[in-house]
Amino acid sequence: MSGLPLTLELLAVPEAVPEMRRMLRGRFAGEDAGDLVLCVSELLRNVIVHVGEGTPVTLRVTGTHTGRLRIALSDPAPVVWPVLRSAGADGTSGRGPLLVDAVALRWGVEQGPYRKTVWCELRAPGPGRQAAGAGRFGGSPRRFVGLQDRGGDASATETARRKNRQAVTEFEGIQLFALYVVWATLEVGQK
Repeated sequence: MSGLPLTLELLAVPEAVPEMRRMLRGRFAGEDAGDLVLCVSELLRNVIVHVGEGTPVTLRVTGTHTGRLRIALSDPAPVVWPVLRSAGADGTSGRGPLLVDAVALRWGVEQGPYRKTVWCELRAPGPGRQAAGAGRFGGSPRRFVGLQDRGGDASATETARRKNRQAVTEFEGIQLFALYVVWATLEVGQK
């Protein structure tokens, strides 16, 4: 894929989302970059909504040694992780991580002491190549067989997802405990 690597530092503001879409479509013109544009948009929106508008972020789009496309968005909030959750039928938000999960071959979070990076890997698009999810809504029908259709070994992918879910659950438990400690400290201080 031409146009790689790409590294941008920007502020996560609502206006940045359509600007980023236009820039990516222009940079990767002639290549099917729909999934790339979708994932970058959703990761950026997630920072705006859950970390805060105006947060400085770094976007990196690179190729991997396995021929995949890696998108990584770093922000200075190491404890605010994306969570897969079910948005109600009437809900107007809450689907970003689900969309990334649906189109990415794999995704995850790398946490540092002062920042985190949410990343995902896609099949590298190319000229005339159908997007990874294009068969879902049009064109030739596509048969889904669990995680195997996502480009990897189903058992390895499922193991990685189980570990990711376990890490998120453990992390949420730690956050809950920390909130309890703060609450208990405040309660004791008021007596």
